[in-house]
Amino acid sequence: MKRLLPVFILVVMTLAACSTEPSDRPVNPTIAETQSAEPTNTTKPTDTPLLSATNRTEPTATPSPTATPTTSPTPTIAPTPIHPRGEIIRHAPNEASDYVWFSYLPDNFSTDDTVYILINGFQCCCPNDQDEGTRGMMNSYINIAEKHKYALLFPAIPRNCGADVDDWVFHFPDYVFTSPIDHPFYRIDLKVNAMIDELISMLEEEGYTVHKKVFLFGWSIDSHFANRYSLLQPHRVEAFAAGGTAGEITIPVEVIVGVSLDMPLGVGNFDTLVGEPFKVDLYMDIPQMFFWGEQDLEHYHLEKTEYQNWKNYWGKDLVTALRKQCAYLQSLEMEVTCKEYPGVEHEFTPEMQEDIFKYFEQFRD
Repeated sequence: MKRLLPVFILVVMTLAACSTEPSDRPVNPTIAETQSAEPTNTTKPTDTPLLSATNRTEPTATPSPTATPTTSPTPTIAPTPIHPRGEIIRHAPNEASDYVWFSYLPDNFSTDDTVYILINGFQCCCPNDQDEGTRGMMNSYINIAEKHKYALLFPAIPRNCGADVDDWVFHFPDYVFTSPIDHPFYRIDLKVNAMIDELISMLEEEGYTVHKKVFLFGWSIDSHFANRYSLLQPHRVEAFAAGGTAGEITIPVEVIVGVSLDMPLGVGNFDTLVGEPFKVDLYMDIPQMFFWGEQDLEHYHLEKTEYQNWKNYWGKDLVTALRKQCAYLQSLEMEVTCKEYPGVEHEFTPEMQEDIFKYFEQFRD
């Protein structure tokens, strides 16, 4: 039995060896894996691992410096003036003014100047030639307006057009006040007020300082407008000059030698005709200049007007009438200047024109 035990052990060991499949793995796997791994204290250069999209920071490229572009200065474009200087401007009629009117602003004006408005009541022509007629008249005064620095305003008030025929509308006969409001000659003074207000507003919008009271002048038929507009609107007038008035200066009294002196030669029926009391104090404070030629005798139309009833009182010729009327006004202690030009007939001379502006100059600030 003892002899068989070693043999039995040898057989068992042989069988165990034969039943185990051959393997390439090391006998001791723990040691093998340790030997194949890199040592833990050795750093091996590796590629930089890619970061995920959520935590990857892209390198920022530094832009190359660029040249700063040189910008040319933008030219300043001056706004179009509402009322250009040095041009005659035509204004269309509207509901208030009713007539075409023209204005002129001297080329030598600046917004530092006070603008004084000078009005000539030009009784113009029919609509088909009022532009040419009024511009022609204005052109004759532009040089003197530039010299003395006045803005001009010329209403183109029509006459002798169709059914509306009246050479003497500037005498302000009764129908100027009594006609329907849509009559072309109804309240000419109010229509001119609208023109003045529009021009003042236009110039003030451009930065000008505008003297609110206006200067008026007129010769012959136009002189009646200067005189009688001032009578109706004295609060708007700084001064006026009227030449060659044909012996028909308006006298601001109601009665002379016991006889009512009615419009337009006086103010006897002013409140009834105009609809409001005559502002006698305002009117008598207006500086007024009347002038005429010593030989102004041929332009005789007194028989056609209201004056014919007064010629025995004032005089049967125009020069005598003007002398007496001016003296009467001065007796009322009004601010009245009267001048007669020797040897001159019914003519508006350059000397007269210069004298008007010299007269006005003393009433400007």
